[in-house]
Amino acid sequence: MYKVVYSLQSEVSLKRFIDSYKDISYRLFSDTGLSDVELILENYYRAGDSLYQNIRNSIQDTLTVEQVLGRKVDECKWFFSVFISVGNFRFEVLYSEYRDDATRFIEDIEIYKK
Repeated sequence: MYKVVYSLQSEVSLKRFIDSYKDISYRLFSDTGLSDVELILENYYRAGDSLYQNIRNSIQDTLTVEQVLGRKVDECKWFFSVFISVGNFRFEVLYSEYRDDATRFIEDIEIYKK
């Protein structure tokens, strides 16, 4: 089993995505005049936290196994990439692999809407 380590850049990309998800929900519902705005926003914030956890779990499940299915080698031959789908989003995870200590280091995460 491989250990998965996140770079600061990949963590920032993921956090920025989740913050944007929550911010868009806030802007969409905050001034609608609906009586249950607070409840709606709370549910979207919880959904954002759940999405973050699902993304982390999917990345972990994909990269801890010995052979990563669907991975491809980057042009520079230093990185691998794999696409992971979570909900309505696709994530391209760029990572490097260190077989000596069985570690996969996530360099960056690109986010796409399906």
